[in-house]
Amino acid sequence: MTTRRINEGYRVMMGGMLLACFMISLCMVTVPTLGQAVTMRPKDPDLTIHTALYDAIEMEASGDFSRSELKNVMRRRSVYLDDLGRVHVEIIGPEGGPAITASALTPYGAELENAWRNRADAWIPLPQVVNLARRLAPNYRLQKAMYGTPTSVMGEGPAETNSQSYRDGGADGAGLTIAIFDGGFDNLTEAMNNGDAPPPGQATRINLTSTDFEEPDDGTHGTGCVEAAYDHCPGATWRIYKYHTLVDLGNAVDDAIGYGVDIISHSIAWYNTGWEDDSGDACNEARNAAEAGIFFFTAAGNSATEHWQGFYNAGPDAPNVHDWIDGDEMLSVTVPDGQTVSFFLSWDHTNGQVYDYDLSLWGNGGSMLLDYSNFGGNTFEEVSYDNSTGSDRVVELRIERESGGSTEMEIFMKGSATWNEHIIAAGSTISPTNCTHPNVIVVGAVHHGLYDYPNGFNTIMSYSSQGPSNSGMTLPDICGPTHTIGFTYDDPIQGFGGTSCATPNCAGAMCAFWSADTQLLQRGVWWLTLRQADLWRDWGVDGEDNVYGWGGLFLTDYVEHTIWVARSYENYADDRGYPFYTVQAAHDAQVPGGRLLFFPGGTYPEPATLSTNMRLETIEHDATLGQ
Repeated sequence: MTTRRINEGYRVMMGGMLLACFMISLCMVTVPTLGQAVTMRPKDPDLTIHTALYDAIEMEASGDFSRSELKNVMRRRSVYLDDLGRVHVEIIGPEGGPAITASALTPYGAELENAWRNRADAWIPLPQVVNLARRLAPNYRLQKAMYGTPTSVMGEGPAETNSQSYRDGGADGAGLTIAIFDGGFDNLTEAMNNGDAPPPGQATRINLTSTDFEEPDDGTHGTGCVEAAYDHCPGATWRIYKYHTLVDLGNAVDDAIGYGVDIISHSIAWYNTGWEDDSGDACNEARNAAEAGIFFFTAAGNSATEHWQGFYNAGPDAPNVHDWIDGDEMLSVTVPDGQTVSFFLSWDHTNGQVYDYDLSLWGNGGSMLLDYSNFGGNTFEEVSYDNSTGSDRVVELRIERESGGSTEMEIFMKGSATWNEHIIAAGSTISPTNCTHPNVIVVGAVHHGLYDYPNGFNTIMSYSSQGPSNSGMTLPDICGPTHTIGFTYDDPIQGFGGTSCATPNCAGAMCAFWSADTQLLQRGVWWLTLRQADLWRDWGVDGEDNVYGWGGLFLTDYVEHTIWVARSYENYADDRGYPFYTVQAAHDAQVPGGRLLFFPGGTYPEPATLSTNMRLETIEHDATLGQ
C-alpha cells in the first residue's frame, strides 16, 4: 500500500488565503461546477451552515446556472430546491423546546412546511439563508433538510420465510394494520392495478412532503417496500406514509399511533443523528412508536463495506491530521463516472468533552480539494462529490483536528462507489438501529437464493451492516430475504435489493404470523419469531450474534387454531398473550380440533385433564407430558 500525505502547511496557507475571498463572497464569487476544485472557507463559530448550502447560494448569485440546472446539480448533493428558487432547510431547537414558528420565518420569505417537537422544516429563498441563520435564537441552528437514505408478480419472500403457508391458509394479515414509511412511491398505482400492492379501498396514503405522492423524481423505493410486504399479508389494512425529513418522520409516527397501526416497515437510514444508544431524533421517533405498542422494523443498513470506525490517531509528523493507519492520512475510494457520493463523519462526545474535527475530500492524489466540512465542535461533518469527469475517479478522505483530544469516530458513505482500504464492517448499522426498545427490530439481509441453506453456512450479503451499536448492543436482531423480484423491481437477477428489501419481507411475514393468533401480545409474538429464526435459520455462531442476529426469519408450518406451549418462556401466570407454561392452561384455551404446539419440546410434569379432541405436536425435541 502506498501512503499519502498532504503538507500540513498547505492547509494553513489555504486558510489564510481564503478569508479575503470569503469577505466578497455571496454576490461576487463564482463556484466551479461539481468535480472541479473548491476553496476552503474559514470557520465562523457563530454560524454553522453546511458547505453545500453556501455553494448553492453562490451558484445562484453567479448567474451562471439556470434555476433548473441549479436544482439538478444541488439535488445530487442532497440539497433540495423547488421551482421558485427556495431551498429546503431544517431549523432545530434545543431538545424539549418549541419549534420555530411560521411568523418568525415570514420576514425572510420562508414558508413553514411541517413542525414536530423542537424541529421544523421550511422552504426559504436562497439569498435569505444566511440572514435567517444569523438571527436565530440561541441554541437554534439551521441546516440543509436531511432526507433519509434508502437502504436499497409474487416475490420470493413468502416462500423463503414460509409465511406463504399462513397467507394461503387464511392468516393473511387480516385484523392488523401495517404501515410503510418511505420517500418514493412512483409506480404505486400501477402496482395496485396489477395486484401487487393493496387496492385503494384497503390502503390509505398519507403525504407529509411537498411533492406529489407518486413524484417520479422521488423514485420507486417505497413502492418496492409495499410490494415486498404485501406478498406476505394481503389481507391487512394498509397505511402508506410518504416522508422526507425527520420532522415528517415524527409526524408520521404520531399519526400511526393515533390510527392504531400494529407494524411499521422503515427501510431508511439516518446518518449523523445519534452516536450512543437511545440518542438522536430518528431513534427517538422509533422509540415513540415502540412504546405505543407498534413493531418498528428498520433496516440495518448497507454499509458493511463502506464504513470505518476507530479513535482519532494523531500522526507523528502532523498531529492535527488523522492517520487511518500510521503514515496514511488518506482513505481512498473509487467513484464511478456519473455517480454522486456523500461521506458522513460523527464522533463520540458522551464524556462531556468538546472535540472539533473537520472532514475534507481530495482528488488528484491529494492536490485538489473537492469538498470540505467544518461545522464546529461536537456536531458532525459531511462532504459530497459528483463525478462528471467522464471516467472513474479515485477520491480521498482526510480528517483534521481543530481542537480537543482523541475520541472514537466513524465514517459512513452514501452512494455507489468502492472503498479501496480501511473497511471496518463491525459497528456499521445506522440510526434508528441504536434504539434499545425491544419493539424496534433491526433487519439484516440474506439473498433469497441462499435462504434455505442449513445452519452454520455463511450466507450474509457482504453489504449488510453489522453490529454492535456504539454502546455495545448486539445488532441486527434478525435477517430477511433480499433481492426478491416484484412488479416494480422485476430484474430477474437483481430484483429489489438491500436491507431495504429484507425489512418489509420480515415485517410482512410477522404480520401474517401474528394474524394467526391476534390474542398474542407483542412480546410473545417477537419471542416466538426470534426463537424460530434461531432454530431454523441460525447461520452464524450459536445464538445471537452481530452478523445475523438470531438468524433468518422462518416460520413453522401454519395450522389453524395453533396455541404455543413453551416452558422456556416462563409464563408462570399462563397469560393468554404469551406461550403457555402448563399443558392444562393451553388445553383450556384451545378450541376443539386445534393444535397445541410444544416449542421446543420439553417436560411438563404437572397433571392435566385433556378432555377436548386436539392435535399435540412438538418442534425439535420430544415433549413429555405428566409424570
